[in-house]
This record gives sequence, structure tokens and C-alpha cells, in this order.
Amino acid sequence: PPKAATTGMILTDSRYLYLAFRCEEPVMTKLQTTPLPRDGAMWNNDCIEIFIAPYADTHVFYHLIVDAAGQVYDALNSGGKEDANYALSVAAKAQKQPDGWTLEMAVPLSETGLSRARDALMNFARERKPVLENSVWHGGFAAPQTWRRVRLSLDPHRNVDVRDWSFGGDAPQYGDNAASINFVSDSDVPVKVLLWTQENGMWIVKNSRLVQSKKDAIIHISTPYSLLPRDKVGA
Repeated sequence: PPKAATTGMILTDSRYLYLAFRCEEPVMTKLQTTPLPRDGAMWNNDCIEIFIAPYADTHVFYHLIVDAAGQVYDALNSGGKEDANYALSVAAKAQKQPDGWTLEMAVPLSETGLSRARDALMNFARERKPVLENSVWHGGFAAPQTWRRVRLSLDPHRNVDVRDWSFGGDAPQYGDNAASINFVSDSDVPVKVLLWTQENGMWIVKNSRLVQSKKDAIIHISTPYSLLPRDKVGA
């Protein structure tokens, strides 16, 4: 067993996955919290690593690292290759105590493929730098086949069938555009539509809209967005 214990908690509501960790540390004077930019090498600091595989294809999963200063690294791992440009709207706060540190996080379900999931493979790990000790909840760090399946108490499962979509004409133009989408939902529950673009290599939400659906009816929506020369658009 590790020399310094780590405990965690998982909660969900209709919008977020909440994670909380308590990391015991008897050598707080050696805690490593070097200032780093977003998506920097957080693994060189004392940190918690989170792995979430929400899809049937477990070769695709989300990898988050948050250090003892609350600094965030987030990436989408596909087939062993990580795309750190995939920026999630993660809220994280770390606090230091005399005998350890804590971390609290909120991760949007809609951005991690968990909005419609009843469960997902997950794993959690800790990198401790005062004595160079790594610990893991179950299995290997980046080996989804060894992780545990976590049941999520979410809203009833919903299916949304996207019939057609367009980013504006034959191809979106630089400047103002309007994206359109037609979908059919199996319930009257509102559906959140997100429009993403890639700006300077970072995925950014350009627009989001909560749409009231009607069971088995075709719903058409149009949402405006601006496209810059450096953007790549996706939904």
C-alpha cells in the first residue's frame, strides 16, 4: 500500500461529474507545485490523474491531470495519441493543509460523453513527488481494459437522432455564419446543442443553446456563430 493515503468521492447531477480527493502528505514542505500554463506538464508536480472512457470504443478516453495548485491538463486520448488541444470547461480548486491537500472538481457531462451514459470505465491515480510515489485506484494509468466501471445516477437515458446538419451553405465563410440542425428526440426533455471551433489549436465553444424538444417530432434549429481565419468548426 502507498505510504500516504488518498481518498476520493464521485457525485453527479444532471450537468456535472463532481470529483473530490483528500491526499495525505506527511512532507508538505516538499510538495511540488511549480507554476505551469494550461496543459503544461502537470505530471511533474504533485497531482491527481483522472481517466474517463465513456464510449464503446475504449481506445478513446479523456485524460485529466490537476495538480496541488489547481492547475489543469486535459486531453482526448485516441489510440494512444493525446490531443491536449481539446479544452474542457473544468472547474478545479486545490487547498493545502498542514498534513495534506485536497482537490475538488466539476467536469461537464456534455463535454465528456457522459450526458447519455449510464456508466463508464474510470480510473484515478496520484503522483506524489516528496518521495516519488505513484498510486492508482485500479489497474494501469492509461490502460482502459484494467479500469473499473462506475455506475452513474443520471437522468433517464435519452436518444437524440440527428437527421441533418449544416455549418452554413456549402462551406462556412469567414465572418458571421448560421449553423442549422434537424433532430428527433425520444422525449420532451430539453436538448443542449454545442457548437465548437478550433482556435489556435484549442477547441472553444462558439455557441450553446438549450432547445425544447418534443417526443418523436423533427426539431429544426439555427444558431449564429462567427468564423475566424484560424478556426476549424465542428459540432
